[in-house]
Amino acid sequence: MEFMLNNKPVSFDIVDSAGSDHLETMPAPDTTILKMLRKRGLVGTKEGCASGDCGACTVMIGEANNDGVLEYRAINACISLVGSLANKHLVTVEGLAKKTTENEQQLHPVQRAMVDCHGSQCGFCTPGFVMSLAAVAEQASGRKAQLELDEARMKVLDAISGNLCRCTGYRPIIEAGVSVLTGSDINAVGDTVDDEVSNEILRRPHPISSEAEAAGEANYYRPRSLAALDALVGRLGNKAIVAGCTDFALEITQRWRAYQNLIDVTRVPELLAMTEADGKLTIGAAVTYTDIEQQFKDLSPGFVHLLSRLGSRQIRNCGTLGGNIGTASPIADTPPVLLAWDADVVIRSCAPEAIATERHIALSDFYLDYRKTRLQAHQYISEIRIPTQSIHRFHRFYKHSKRLEDDISSVMGAFCFDGNEGQLIHARVAFGGMAAIPLRVPIVEALLVAEKLSEDLVNQACRILTETLTPMTDVRASAAFRADMASEMLSRALFEYLGQSLPRVDELKDFGLRGVDDV
Repeated sequence: MEFMLNNKPVSFDIVDSAGSDHLETMPAPDTTILKMLRKRGLVGTKEGCASGDCGACTVMIGEANNDGVLEYRAINACISLVGSLANKHLVTVEGLAKKTTENEQQLHPVQRAMVDCHGSQCGFCTPGFVMSLAAVAEQASGRKAQLELDEARMKVLDAISGNLCRCTGYRPIIEAGVSVLTGSDINAVGDTVDDEVSNEILRRPHPISSEAEAAGEANYYRPRSLAALDALVGRLGNKAIVAGCTDFALEITQRWRAYQNLIDVTRVPELLAMTEADGKLTIGAAVTYTDIEQQFKDLSPGFVHLLSRLGSRQIRNCGTLGGNIGTASPIADTPPVLLAWDADVVIRSCAPEAIATERHIALSDFYLDYRKTRLQAHQYISEIRIPTQSIHRFHRFYKHSKRLEDDISSVMGAFCFDGNEGQLIHARVAFGGMAAIPLRVPIVEALLVAEKLSEDLVNQACRILTETLTPMTDVRASAAFRADMASEMLSRALFEYLGQSLPRVDELKDFGLRGVDDV
């Protein structure tokens, strides 16, 4: 396995490096990028929470797009695995400065801005902030025009929403990011990756089948075709499947579980595609939230707004829709949305030494109990299909959490309505955090289409809702609070459908974050 690390090639022997003077033994498949970096002495990348919440471990990953151009994204090294680095460029804070002479370096514009704006005190969180802002600078480096202040500020706020600072305060950090994005000096690391070695590693044609077949007892597989994936799942089962690892890696970092075989599905073309045909929008199970945001920015601004509160930018750069469904968490953010949109999932069955088959299951029938689904040992989710008609209907998605950004929901509500002059002919009411599984509430849906909407009908629907659902009490919210919140969400969605304009309390402008001088 080969990748670039701070513009230098790294090669891991997937079998045995004994007797080799240039290959290193491939780490165990469950080795995180953070662990690998710190063993190599690159300790600028810090370990804070080891769960993708604090951003101290943020690094940049560059991957060649279809045109051969490297595109960089920020990720959390603490919950990303070394095997995912194949044919990519990993950049840490040590690799940002450009070497000008034997003993001198030129700081990256973000590093210089953090110094000039006094954006660091204790410095523990600083490398993570620098890397998050450098990723934004890299993405902006191809722009011909400088960003306007408001746009630059919003990009900075989005970029550092997953970075925690306990001592410096965010004003100077935001000022540093804005000064870079609104200035002319935004050249980033991609400008230096042009030598023959990096071109060979990063832009080489990829093999069609599984890259690694045998590496002792530990294997990290990277299938590049659906057939190769089917064969691996048939042999190893679905417990080995990983994608963004934003949830799976916590088993490694928090519960100290070891995995001898892992199947990385993020390079299977069919699982990375988004297509629209025959009245369905099909999304591959390994498509990231960041890519989904681009797909839905015109289709559903409401869904994009919800995604902006699903984890941090580092999480959305890795996390996948299939993973959010498959983990079967009752408080996952996207399942209620997909339930409200009548989505179904495509399940591929890969019995050992048999031809793979697939079937469609309505998402409303997919969940059985807490963390239990209809998936069997040799099955996996390949696609999610959403009727385009559902997306074009009136819909509202509300998330309640203790923090505005990068937080787990206590209640998630999703609603989809269609009708004429207050008479609904179609109603979908779905919740997360209100039962052991994400679920729809058919009894309320039936009531809403039974007669014309009125304040009395809304109140009746809310009462039946609270009587039907059985939320739990935990550290995030009490059962009574969850019931009240769900009722308020349903009421709000119905009154907004009727044309009322209600304020949104989670807009950034409501917290005075519009201009630099307001913070």
